[in-house]
Amino acid sequence: MQGSQPWQFSDKLVEVFRPYADRVDVFDITTNADASRGDLSERFFCDLLEDAHEVCSFFRDNSRKEIRMNVAVSLEYDRIATAAAEQGLVNKTAIMRKDVNQQAHAFWKDYTSRTPGAKLPLVCPPQNRTTILYSESLQHEMFLFPNRKPNWETRQLFDTMMREQKLCSVDLERVLQTKEWKEFFRSMKPSTAEDV
Repeated sequence: MQGSQPWQFSDKLVEVFRPYADRVDVFDITTNADASRGDLSERFFCDLLEDAHEVCSFFRDNSRKEIRMNVAVSLEYDRIATAAAEQGLVNKTAIMRKDVNQQAHAFWKDYTSRTPGAKLPLVCPPQNRTTILYSESLQHEMFLFPNRKPNWETRQLFDTMMREQKLCSVDLERVLQTKEWKEFFRSMKPSTAEDV
């Protein structure tokens, strides 16, 4: 779309809708809430939506019996598989992407069990970028949740995220240049009829 604007942060959207609504609620999905308040779905129906009493009761009755989690899916191996295919290391007509992904994951799991300390090489953002990201994130969070203490758990969570290298991504160029990965891609098994 010509002249389209990038997606706005939530706080900007709140300002856009405020003149047209009696009330604008921002649903806090952070995990600092009291555990007795339930999971994300229960909190949405019980705390945010008005007159959703029956749905709220359903979630309150059932959420204690079953833990529902929105688990993040690792895309590392899919990115490696895609990069390998782009470099011609994988025959895209003989093997399906999901199979390359699964075999790459199995290969690396096996390799790291035999080679303690082996890690995928990563590319991480420089500290000046992460500092800016933290400052902007905190500014937006304080706008949306003004009753929170300014540094709440945000600094601690951000530092943990940085320590765990959560903003880093696999260095695909280095991965595909290593002897182990080159050998792995040469030994790839094509998809069988049952896989298709």
